[in-house]
Amino acid sequence: MKALAVLTLALAANAVAAQTPLEAEAQDITEAFMLSLKSSLTASLQEGGPVEAIQHCQHLAPSLAEQFARKGWQVGRTSLKLRNPNNAPDEWELAQLLAFAKRLEQGEKPAALFASQQEGGEFRYMQAIVVGKPCLACHGESLTAEISQILDARYPQDKARGYTAGQLRGAFTLRKALNEP
Repeated sequence: MKALAVLTLALAANAVAAQTPLEAEAQDITEAFMLSLKSSLTASLQEGGPVEAIQHCQHLAPSLAEQFARKGWQVGRTSLKLRNPNNAPDEWELAQLLAFAKRLEQGEKPAALFASQQEGGEFRYMQAIVVGKPCLACHGESLTAEISQILDARYPQDKARGYTAGQLRGAFTLRKALNEP
Protein backbone atom coordinates (compact mmCIF):
# COMPACT_ATOMS: atom_id res chain seq x y z
CA MET A 1 0.00 0.00 0.00
CA LYS A 2 2.96 2.30 0.60
CA ALA A 3 3.89 2.06 -3.10
CA LEU A 4 0.34 3.01 -4.07
CA ALA A 5 0.62 6.01 -1.77
CA VAL A 6 3.79 7.01 -3.62
CA LEU A 7 1.84 6.89 -6.88
CA THR A 8 -0.82 9.07 -5.28
CA LEU A 9 1.82 11.61 -4.27
CA ALA A 10 3.36 11.46 -7.73
CA LEU A 11 0.02 12.28 -9.34
CA ALA A 12 -0.60 15.09 -6.85
CA ALA A 13 2.82 16.55 -7.65
CA ASN A 14 1.93 16.55 -11.34
CA ALA A 15 -1.20 18.58 -10.68
CA VAL A 16 1.06 21.43 -9.55
CA ALA A 17 3.21 21.05 -12.68
CA ALA A 18 0.29 21.25 -15.13
CA GLN A 19 0.90 23.82 -17.84
CA THR A 20 -2.53 24.03 -19.45
CA PRO A 21 -6.12 23.78 -18.23
CA LEU A 22 -6.55 20.55 -20.24
CA GLU A 23 -3.48 19.02 -18.57
CA ALA A 24 -4.81 20.01 -15.16
CA GLU A 25 -8.21 18.49 -15.92
CA ALA A 26 -6.62 15.28 -17.24
CA GLN A 27 -4.41 15.04 -14.16
CA ASP A 28 -7.40 15.50 -11.87
CA ILE A 29 -9.33 12.74 -13.66
CA THR A 30 -6.27 10.45 -13.59
CA GLU A 31 -5.81 11.00 -9.88
CA ALA A 32 -9.49 10.36 -9.12
CA PHE A 33 -9.45 7.19 -11.24
CA MET A 34 -6.26 5.95 -9.57
CA LEU A 35 -7.56 6.70 -6.05
CA SER A 36 -10.84 4.87 -6.71
CA LEU A 37 -9.01 1.89 -8.17
CA LYS A 38 -6.50 1.87 -5.32
CA SER A 39 -9.09 2.01 -2.54
CA SER A 40 -11.23 -0.69 -4.11
CA LEU A 41 -8.28 -3.01 -4.77
CA THR A 42 -6.92 -2.42 -1.27
CA ALA A 43 -10.28 -3.43 0.19
CA SER A 44 -10.48 -6.58 -1.95
CA LEU A 45 -6.89 -7.51 -1.06
CA GLN A 46 -7.74 -7.18 2.64
CA GLU A 47 -10.98 -9.15 2.26
CA GLY A 48 -9.82 -12.01 0.08
CA GLY A 49 -6.19 -11.54 -0.89
CA PRO A 50 -4.85 -11.54 -4.45
CA VAL A 51 -7.50 -13.99 -5.68
CA GLU A 52 -10.27 -11.58 -4.71
CA ALA A 53 -8.33 -8.64 -6.13
CA ILE A 54 -7.95 -10.32 -9.54
CA GLN A 55 -11.66 -11.07 -9.75
CA HIS A 56 -12.53 -7.59 -8.60
CA CYS A 57 -10.07 -5.79 -10.88
CA GLN A 58 -11.25 -7.56 -14.01
CA HIS A 59 -14.67 -5.94 -13.64
CA LEU A 60 -13.78 -2.85 -11.63
CA ALA A 61 -11.27 -1.07 -13.84
CA PRO A 62 -13.52 -0.85 -16.92
CA SER A 63 -16.51 0.33 -14.88
CA LEU A 64 -14.38 2.96 -13.11
CA ALA A 65 -13.05 4.16 -16.45
CA GLU A 66 -16.63 4.70 -17.60
CA GLN A 67 -17.47 6.59 -14.40
CA PHE A 68 -14.57 8.95 -15.02
CA ALA A 69 -15.36 9.42 -18.69
CA ARG A 70 -16.95 12.74 -17.80
CA LYS A 71 -16.99 15.91 -19.85
CA GLY A 72 -16.12 14.02 -23.00
CA TRP A 73 -12.99 12.24 -21.72
CA GLN A 74 -12.11 8.67 -22.68
CA VAL A 75 -10.19 7.07 -19.81
CA GLY A 76 -8.22 3.83 -19.83
CA ARG A 77 -4.98 2.04 -19.12
CA THR A 78 -2.36 0.57 -21.41
CA SER A 79 1.00 -1.15 -21.14
CA LEU A 80 3.95 -2.60 -23.00
CA LYS A 81 3.10 -5.93 -21.33
CA LEU A 82 -0.65 -6.32 -21.58
CA ARG A 83 -2.88 -8.39 -19.39
CA ASN A 84 -5.95 -7.50 -21.45
CA PRO A 85 -5.32 -7.26 -25.22
CA ASN A 86 -8.20 -4.76 -25.49
CA ASN A 87 -5.90 -2.24 -23.80
CA ALA A 88 -3.21 -2.36 -26.50
CA PRO A 89 -1.45 0.97 -27.03
CA ASP A 90 -1.86 2.88 -30.25
CA GLU A 91 1.16 4.45 -31.96
CA TRP A 92 1.28 7.58 -29.78
CA GLU A 93 0.72 5.62 -26.56
CA LEU A 94 3.44 3.14 -27.50
CA ALA A 95 5.92 5.97 -28.09
CA GLN A 96 5.06 7.49 -24.69
CA LEU A 97 5.37 4.13 -22.88
CA LEU A 98 8.81 3.56 -24.41
CA ALA A 99 9.84 7.09 -23.46
CA PHE A 100 8.52 6.62 -19.90
CA ALA A 101 10.49 3.36 -19.52
CA LYS A 102 13.69 5.01 -20.73
CA ARG A 103 13.21 8.06 -18.52
CA LEU A 104 12.50 5.84 -15.49
CA GLU A 105 15.64 3.78 -16.18
CA GLN A 106 17.63 7.02 -16.36
CA GLY A 107 16.47 7.88 -12.85
CA GLU A 108 13.63 10.29 -13.55
CA LYS A 109 11.06 10.41 -10.76
CA PRO A 110 7.70 8.71 -11.41
CA ALA A 111 5.94 12.07 -10.82
CA ALA A 112 7.60 13.45 -13.95
CA LEU A 113 6.43 10.61 -16.18
CA PHE A 114 3.50 12.18 -17.96
CA ALA A 115 2.96 13.47 -21.48
CA SER A 116 0.32 15.36 -23.40
CA GLN A 117 -0.39 16.23 -26.99
CA GLN A 118 -2.94 18.36 -28.78
CA GLU A 119 -3.32 17.40 -32.43
CA GLY A 120 -6.02 16.94 -35.02
CA GLY A 121 -8.84 18.26 -32.84
CA GLU A 122 -7.96 15.99 -29.94
CA PHE A 123 -6.11 16.37 -26.64
CA ARG A 124 -4.28 13.33 -25.26
CA TYR A 125 -2.68 12.72 -21.89
CA MET A 126 -0.74 9.84 -20.34
CA GLN A 127 0.55 9.29 -16.79
CA ALA A 128 2.91 6.42 -15.96
CA ILE A 129 2.00 3.64 -13.55
CA VAL A 130 5.03 2.32 -11.67
CA VAL A 131 4.96 -1.11 -9.99
CA GLY A 132 4.66 -1.03 -6.21
CA LYS A 133 5.08 -3.93 -3.79
CA PRO A 134 1.34 -4.75 -3.57
CA CYS A 135 1.27 -5.10 -7.37
CA LEU A 136 3.78 -7.95 -7.24
CA ALA A 137 1.22 -10.49 -5.93
CA CYS A 138 -0.43 -10.49 -9.38
CA HIS A 139 2.25 -8.95 -11.61
CA GLY A 140 5.53 -10.05 -10.02
CA GLU A 141 8.23 -12.56 -10.87
CA SER A 142 7.18 -15.16 -8.30
CA LEU A 143 3.45 -15.79 -8.52
CA THR A 144 1.83 -18.56 -6.54
CA ALA A 145 0.48 -21.53 -8.49
CA GLU A 146 -3.08 -20.48 -7.57
CA ILE A 147 -2.59 -16.93 -8.87
CA SER A 148 -0.94 -18.20 -12.07
CA GLN A 149 -3.85 -20.58 -12.70
CA ILE A 150 -6.46 -17.87 -12.15
CA LEU A 151 -4.63 -15.43 -14.41
CA ASP A 152 -4.22 -18.10 -17.09
CA ALA A 153 -7.95 -18.80 -16.99
CA ARG A 154 -9.08 -15.15 -16.97
CA TYR A 155 -6.40 -13.73 -19.25
CA PRO A 156 -5.17 -16.41 -21.68
CA GLN A 157 -2.89 -13.90 -23.46
CA ASP A 158 -1.50 -12.34 -20.25
CA LYS A 159 1.96 -10.76 -20.58
CA ALA A 160 1.73 -8.59 -17.45
CA ARG A 161 3.94 -10.74 -15.24
CA GLY A 162 7.57 -10.78 -14.21
CA TYR A 163 7.75 -7.25 -12.85
CA THR A 164 9.86 -6.01 -9.96
CA ALA A 165 9.04 -3.01 -7.77
CA GLY A 166 9.87 0.29 -9.42
CA GLN A 167 9.44 -0.84 -13.03
CA LEU A 168 7.03 0.77 -15.46
CA ARG A 169 3.76 -1.20 -15.34
CA GLY A 170 1.94 0.92 -17.89
CA ALA A 171 0.05 4.18 -17.99
CA PHE A 172 -3.29 5.82 -17.54
CA THR A 173 -4.33 7.20 -20.91
CA LEU A 174 -6.94 9.88 -21.57
CA ARG A 175 -8.23 11.61 -24.67
CA LYS A 176 -10.74 14.34 -25.33
CA ALA A 177 -12.16 15.62 -28.61
CA LEU A 178 -11.82 19.39 -28.83
CA ASN A 179 -14.53 21.60 -30.22
CA GLU A 180 -13.36 23.14 -33.45
CA PRO A 181 -14.31 26.83 -33.92
